[in-house]
Amino acid sequence: MIDQADLNVHHIFFDDNADEGDSCIVDTRDVVTNEIVSYKKQMGRYVCKVDPIKAILEPDYFIQQIEKCEASREAEIALIE
Repeated sequence: MIDQADLNVHHIFFDDNADEGDSCIVDTRDVVTNEIVSYKKQMGRYVCKVDPIKAILEPDYFIQQIEKCEASREAEIALIE
């Protein structure tokens, strides 16, 4: 559950099985409307598909992924404002 209208909070979910389609185990929904957030909108913004090998080998892997998600969320907020 995420609150897309709350511009002060940024939810990020990390999972190595965050794939499009029926095999996706992530069910991202808006907390206000209970509507499913589209795969295109959630990926790289609220959901980060983890590469397990890179996560092990690169010490700053998750920091880089957070920065990418934050940049995407900031671009979304800029369009709203």
